[in-house]
This record gives sequence, C-alpha cells and structure tokens, in this order.
Amino acid sequence: MLKEKHKDEIDTIVGRTSRRAPNKKGNSKHPESLAGLVKNKATFYRAYKGKEYKAILTGKGIIKLGNKRFTSPSGAALSIVDSSMVNGWDFWYIKNASGERVRLGEYRTLKQI
Repeated sequence: MLKEKHKDEIDTIVGRTSRRAPNKKGNSKHPESLAGLVKNKATFYRAYKGKEYKAILTGKGIIKLGNKRFTSPSGAALSIVDSSMVNGWDFWYIKNASGERVRLGEYRTLKQI
C-alpha cells in the first residue's frame, strides 16, 4: 500500500493521470484545472531545442502528448525539458481567438475576464 501511495504522489506532482478510478472527493491539490479552458480540443505548441512539440488539450482538461496523458501543463512540459522544474503555463503556447500564439497563462487570464 505504501508503494502505491508513493507512486500516486509522484504521478500527482508530475501531472500524470492515474490508471485507477478518479478521486470523487473533489479535493484536488491543483485548483487551477485545465477542465473547461477550451470547449472541445485545442493544440498546445512549443519549440524546444530545435524541435517543434504539439500536444492536444481536451475539453475535459486532459493533455495528450504522444501516447502519454497529463492533467497539468507542467507535467506535460516536464516530459520534454531537461529540468526538474518547469512552469507549464509559461512553457506552452496556444492560439487565441485571432489565431495568434500566446502563452497558456495569458490565454487562461483572458478566458477569465
């Protein structure tokens, strides 16, 4: 049981979705969820070390990057960068209503207005 709890804590820190049933208590440690940020799907963009990365954000707040799924932009970014810490809200870009790429954090702020 201790090993499973430890694994779950690591998954939460890096933003990986668990393979078990979701926690129905609603006590997420990350209140700034991606759920509802976009209606259907949107693409995240980022060039890093000469390579262009694209990820898909679903309306339910899941980021699909290759065959991996994440619940936080930082978790998805950590799977790319050579660092132990990265702010995914600053790392990723998304297209705004006029088609320009803006940082995800800026997009989130505009959506809350």
